[in-house]
This record gives sequence, structure tokens and C-alpha cells, in this order.
Amino acid sequence: MSDKGENYLFYWVDTDEQFNRWMFFRVDLISLQSYLNKKVTLYNLIKNQTEGLVYFVDIDADVKYHNSKLSLVEDIDTLYLPDEDSYYDFETTDSIDFASISQKYHSGILEFRITGESVNYGSISLSK
Repeated sequence: MSDKGENYLFYWVDTDEQFNRWMFFRVDLISLQSYLNKKVTLYNLIKNQTEGLVYFVDIDADVKYHNSKLSLVEDIDTLYLPDEDSYYDFETTDSIDFASISQKYHSGILEFRITGESVNYGSISLSK
């Protein structure tokens, strides 16, 4: 997540003696959740994103960034693209991500009102 609250997905694409090369791109929460729920492939996330841009960066063993580059999606080397059937390959622990939905709409998912003389405006943490 960027300082501005934008979500990015990093995808490892290459390595050599000095660096690991990563492709990364902005992704909205709904698309990311669809990928995690195995409803859309990583290939489709990359190819069908609205900006049509990806970034490449080489990261060294000290996690320092080098050789940053911006690229159009249609210019990505096919060696750097995942397979077309690149569904998320891990088990998720939950099928609903309330935090993503809440963040997307800048609103609480569960809201209720308590009134009374000593009740003030605020929030409480809830566990699902």
C-alpha cells in the first residue's frame, strides 16, 4: 500500500546474481479480493487493469530498489507474464474480507447506534 492508500500487487518475474526483478501494478480492492477468491487470474489482473501500466524494479539483497521502469501492459515481455490460468494458489482463511469492503467504501460494515446521557460518538473494534 502506498502512502496515499493505493494498493499495489508485486509479482516476482526474474532474478540474476545481484537482483530479483519484480513487476508491480496498482490494483483496486475488489479486483484483489476476486483474485484471492480464485474468481480471476493474475494474468487477467495484469492484462485488464484500467491504467494499462506496470512498473518493474530490481531489488537487491538489502531490499534496495534499482532500475525502476514504467511499462505499458501491451509492451510486457511474454516471459514476464504469468500463465493464463494463473489462479491464486493458496488457501484463504476467510471467504469475505470485511476490511477490504470497508476500506473501499470508506464506511463501517456494521453500524449501530446507542443513545443515552453518557454515550458519546466513537467507535469500537469488533471481531468477526
